[in-house]
Amino acid sequence: RVNPYDVKMASTIIDTALSMSIEEKVSRRERDIHFVSTSPSGQWTRNVLRDLNDVKLATEIDNKTTKRSMRATAKMEAVSPATIINSSLLDSATVTSAYNLSKKRVILIDFNGTIVMKEPAGKYLKREMLGISGHKPPEETIEALTTLCSDERNVVFVVSGDTESNIENAIGDIVGLGLAAGNGGTLSLPLKAGQTARKWEAIDLGIDWDAILVLAMPVLSKYTARANGSFVKHTSSSIGWSYYGCDPEWGEMLATQLVNELEVALHAFNVRIVKLKGVVEVVPRNLNKGRIVKRVLADHDADFILCMGDDVSDEKMFTSIFSVLAESQNQQTSHAFTVTVGKKASNASYYLENAQDVADLLVDMANLRRGLGGGRAMSWDRDDCTTDLFA
Repeated sequence: RVNPYDVKMASTIIDTALSMSIEEKVSRRERDIHFVSTSPSGQWTRNVLRDLNDVKLATEIDNKTTKRSMRATAKMEAVSPATIINSSLLDSATVTSAYNLSKKRVILIDFNGTIVMKEPAGKYLKREMLGISGHKPPEETIEALTTLCSDERNVVFVVSGDTESNIENAIGDIVGLGLAAGNGGTLSLPLKAGQTARKWEAIDLGIDWDAILVLAMPVLSKYTARANGSFVKHTSSSIGWSYYGCDPEWGEMLATQLVNELEVALHAFNVRIVKLKGVVEVVPRNLNKGRIVKRVLADHDADFILCMGDDVSDEKMFTSIFSVLAESQNQQTSHAFTVTVGKKASNASYYLENAQDVADLLVDMANLRRGLGGGRAMSWDRDDCTTDLFA
């Protein structure tokens, strides 16, 4: 199937069709002719109208419930309204100065949207549809992370909601860098010099994923069939339905309905249904990035803490840092910076405008600015450094 909103995919498939050998054309025709001849446009129209009617009915039912109050409560749990006033623009010079003066440092960073750049909305035909610039951070960011990890005074972890393979392929070979995948579901301790392969530790949360899959997959498969460009992804700590590559309005409508269906189907399990931008995930109730933060801070004393992330899943990292500092009897932490990417309601004390600012901060902390000429003529400013992938 071809996603019509992905220009590169569509052009690639058209080129493949035009250059295909006659033998392959005949083979494909014989394979597909039955489906094409028995699925006329009228049937497609009836399916769309049926789906629209299902969404309309679901919306009418939903409006009669207490959905508004439930959503308000969920937002209050994730983000305290009082923090909107307290968030201020981070002064990178202040962070760099505090970093240089400290002796023991812990740095915790989100992956997608924080050190991996998001594509500008204009790259797609629909403005609301965003992508990311491949699965790798810019080369300057990788160099900065490598430098920071080489300092024995630093403990650096990248904590992501992505899969183990995606993170490992992007930055897994950086010596001294710790990784966490699946929003804290799996953990890989910092890679040691000479170590060729990473070891991943799965955090047991007592979830019977086999039983959940039996109930969830029929529902997820139904929605995947309805939305061209969507797909199901399964990690060791979650099951997700990605609609990042779909028509954005249609994907949002289906995602809202899917959340309701999954909540009913999986009510007997200790899981929650999370709807983020472009994905609906089934995750354990007690799974969050804050677990990794608490574990790292329990294992390492620090007089400097820097934590950065860009979405709701990162809020638990911020609040966990505050909880650890409040409960700790060791008052040696002199500097703690919690930073959200993008100005918005957050539990973080500071914000940076975008992922480029995050990259600049890391470069400054690693003292690599001189080698780059002091300006921002870096790889993320080039048009040829991006790839359209969902993360």
